[in-house]
Amino acid sequence: MISETELIHLIRNARHEWLNELQVIKGYLTLNQLDNAEGIIEGLIMKSRNEAKLSNQDIPLLSALVLTFNWYQHTFKLDLEVTGEGFRLSVYDRQLASLLQNMLHVFDEHASNRTENTMALLIHIMDTSACLTLDFTGQLNYPEQIEQFVEVEKEELNQSIHLVEHYIKTNEAVITFEIN
Repeated sequence: MISETELIHLIRNARHEWLNELQVIKGYLTLNQLDNAEGIIEGLIMKSRNEAKLSNQDIPLLSALVLTFNWYQHTFKLDLEVTGEGFRLSVYDRQLASLLQNMLHVFDEHASNRTENTMALLIHIMDTSACLTLDFTGQLNYPEQIEQFVEVEKEELNQSIHLVEHYIKTNEAVITFEIN
């Protein structure tokens, strides 16, 4: 159970994030830049839909990790896209949350803090399986260390989660896992 202090902290972070977005929209409206304001609103709608799709998967550990990630200081911003439906990820919640936590941590350690970096988390759900893709864009220091980490992590996966593809360069990385 979450403590009252933790709950207040979570609410404060959520409110702060929304107020920042509202201030940007208000600024565009004040400048009569309606197209920019509409773009921000559409982005917020898409973000909310993807967060709802993730939350509806009954994977509380993974959802909490992803939905609160940007509330804390990191070397990259995490974006989310969830597509498809059918396959239930609830049985894999603990494993997926641990895997993602480890992956995000290693990228956080090796992403440059001198550039703007983005990690897109793409979760594609199909009838009998799902794919989880991490798509990093930015600047990585020592990408070979991330490559070594992925190789070690690959060996620790069970038969239901396996590495499908990965490539890691200094300015981009893509890592895809399949769950079935």
